[in-house]
Amino acid sequence: MNADWRLAVDIGGTFTDVVLFDGASGQVVVDKTLTTPSNPLDGVRAGVRQLLAKAQVQPSDITRPIVHATTLITNALIEGKIGRAAIVTTSGFGDTLEIRNEHRYDMYDLQIEFPAPPVPRDRVMEIDERTNPLGEVVEVPSASQLAAVTEQLRAADVEAVGVCLINGYANPANERLVADHLRRELAVPVCISAEISPQIREYPRMITTACNAATMPVIGPYLDELQKWLAAEGFGGSVLMMLSNGGVVSADDAAR
Repeated sequence: MNADWRLAVDIGGTFTDVVLFDGASGQVVVDKTLTTPSNPLDGVRAGVRQLLAKAQVQPSDITRPIVHATTLITNALIEGKIGRAAIVTTSGFGDTLEIRNEHRYDMYDLQIEFPAPPVPRDRVMEIDERTNPLGEVVEVPSASQLAAVTEQLRAADVEAVGVCLINGYANPANERLVADHLRRELAVPVCISAEISPQIREYPRMITTACNAATMPVIGPYLDELQKWLAAEGFGGSVLMMLSNGGVVSADDAAR
């Protein structure tokens, strides 16, 4: 019976777990190594290599997609070890992340203190544009507005940008226009709220977009290095990243 080896990796805050499963025989081989926070790929390389040696399996024997889970993004947000991100929003909505909403994690605490948003106010840029609630574009960002916000972002030396415009969930045309311009001019990762969290409420949509933008510089380079290493080692499978809902997406989708 030919073996059908499949590999899975999970990077946690303390340990990196690696698992091999033979779909033909049902054999399972597991191993564990310390996570290397400064460069997570070091821990993955060490764990995978010792697991393959333990099971006497070659990288070329693994041709199925490699399933990868991690709490790196959650940990980065909790610890504040995130990228230098910015938000571009509609003029008049720059204080949304500071205003928040009425939800409190302890409703009886009169001195409640909330954590700082992932993007501070001085990196929230405003641009003149408008889409109404029906999804009709009332005002398109002008060339001068796009140039001005680009210079602001360049001066702020940002590593990623989230675009969250009023009523962007109803029609993402202006968000896409702004994002395409910023990608060309700044050459940094850019995400838009209409793709990250297309919901009607401004604060949930903007905070989710801000969290995504702030963690793109964390996960993007790691996934790029991981895929290059896997290809160099001779692994035949692609990488599928596990989501919090239990599903998986491609590494490129996960990076976005």
